[in-house]
This record gives sequence, structure tokens and C-alpha cells, in this order.
Amino acid sequence: MTRVDFYILSDSQPPDRFACQLAGKVRRQNLQIYIHTDSRETANKLDELLWTHKDISFLPHALADTDCCDDSPITIGWQGSDPGRQDVLINLSTNVPDFANKFARIIEIVTAQEPLRSQARKRYQQYRDNGFDLHSHKLESNYAYT
Repeated sequence: MTRVDFYILSDSQPPDRFACQLAGKVRRQNLQIYIHTDSRETANKLDELLWTHKDISFLPHALADTDCCDDSPITIGWQGSDPGRQDVLINLSTNVPDFANKFARIIEIVTAQEPLRSQARKRYQQYRDNGFDLHSHKLESNYAYT
């Protein structure tokens, strides 16, 4: 059964930076990661952030439409991209992707702002209705997931 973890952020936590922190943690477990976004533009921004979010480390990654994405431990895709075979989905999209059930684990990042929080509630209900194993983690504003 696929496990879905909802990380509920405080007002001050940027979701894209938190996604980078989580990707680093998951990568240290030697797992393949697919980060799903709503658009190519958002994927490009996340691509740049993964290069710069920490001064002393680098997370190897590739965009879904590049030749090297098959060899990359982290792939960033968007609506219409094929995730291929990965272990963990970090969903930054506003919807549950059609291919979500292919993953052993899904990570959802919930921001404090409406309507994004409302969209996260809808995703939670969709996962629940489809029998996924759901878990929630409310994070404090000074929490660093390293």
C-alpha cells in the first residue's frame, strides 16, 4: 500500500525550499525521487533551486525532458511528463497525478495559504477515498528537515 505523508508547513516556510530539504533526506536513503510540478516553468525554478539551496551540497537531478533524466537520482517533471520508475513522489502539483499509485511513498507539502491549503484537503480526500495509507506532520516555523 502506498504511504502518503502530508507535511503541513507554517506561514514562514517556503514549500519549494522544504521540497529540496526533503529530496536531500530521501536521497540519503538511496531512493529514486520524482518531483512533480504543475508546469515546465515551475520545474525550471525548482531545477535552479536544487543547484543553489545549500552552499555546501549538491543534489544530482535532471528535468524530465532531458537525455540524462534516466540516470538521475532526482527527476523533476510536470503535467504530461512520464515519471518512469521511481521510489518516491514529491508532489508539488495542485492535483493528485494519475500515476500516483505507481509509487511506494508520496510526499505532499501543504502551505498555510488559502486556496493552496484547500486544494491539499481535496488531495487528502482523494488519497483517502482510494485507500492510500495517510499520515500528517505539522511542522513548526523553525523546523529544519535535514
